[in-house]
Amino acid sequence: MSTASIDEYHLPAMMKSVIKKLSARQGVIGVVLVDPDGLTLDTSMDQLQAEIISGWVQILISKAKETAKTVKGAGEMVSMAVEADSKEILITPDTEGKFTIVVLREKEKY
Repeated sequence: MSTASIDEYHLPAMMKSVIKKLSARQGVIGVVLVDPDGLTLDTSMDQLQAEIISGWVQILISKAKETAKTVKGAGEMVSMAVEADSKEILITPDTEGKFTIVVLREKEKY
């Protein structure tokens, strides 16, 4: 595969497998694969909800990367978690910037 961006019609089988495996984990509500423009490449969720999440996630990633750059010695952003009362969103961008995996799950009770 070239270094060009990935589109929903050319997703490697490995990525589809990752979405399937993550979706099967206990507490996971849904998984969304997002491209650098904030578009949904693939999802295990309702398409409309996934598209809304995709757009906001790209804004969060952009701000988090800018923040990490301003903190001396912080390096690159690796992942991020956003917690709400009963749910959390785990956001992990690809190291090459081609996609981001977003996992929406029930918050663990400690």
